[in-house]
Amino acid sequence: MEAPKGMVGTFKAIAWLWEEYPKGCTMVAKGDMLSCVIPQLLPNAPYTVAVETCKEENDCVLYSDCVDFVWTKPSGKT
Repeated sequence: MEAPKGMVGTFKAIAWLWEEYPKGCTMVAKGDMLSCVIPQLLPNAPYTVAVETCKEENDCVLYSDCVDFVWTKPSGKT
């Protein structure tokens, strides 16, 4: 995600699978891009992924333009 100009607060990426509790990470700036890796997602599974913007730790709002449905990659493990 491209970092907004004059960014104040933090952005969090969240992913959830059906009724599972959401998993997430706090995004960090790398140049003009924000990114992070959400750990412990199941391989080859459909997740809803979204971005939240937070003024403070528990004061977050869903960034509605950044909601998508994605599949994780197969793990490659046997």
